[in-house]
Amino acid sequence: MKKTVLLLVVALLSAALFTSCKNTLPSRFESFVSSVENHSASYSPEDWTKANDRFNKLFQEYKDNRSSLNSEQKRRINSAIVRYSKEVAKSGIRDVKSALEDILEQLPSLIDEAKSFLKELGTELGITLSE
Repeated sequence: MKKTVLLLVVALLSAALFTSCKNTLPSRFESFVSSVENHSASYSPEDWTKANDRFNKLFQEYKDNRSSLNSEQKRRINSAIVRYSKEVAKSGIRDVKSALEDILEQLPSLIDEAKSFLKELGTELGITLSE
């Protein structure tokens, strides 16, 4: 009798722990994504590497446990995945914008260098180029 009760208690505790882990996955996903949303504007490439590693671990846990999650838990996690994807996209846009701004800053000197090169080339070829 004592063995049966003990086994029943262990089984119930195990089930409760497993259910608790499943319930926290949506919360952990949401918490992680909220943190990324709050800090991504100042992320370095190393920060993004760490964030992507963390996301991949959470996503793998989601894939491993998807069949045991209810529809509300899946909805919350899928929403967090979309939010994370938006942050990654915004980061890429910021990087492209920054690169374009750098090019625009350097454009006048690039044009001057191109003019100088063409003048020298023209001189070597015996062609006079006007400005």
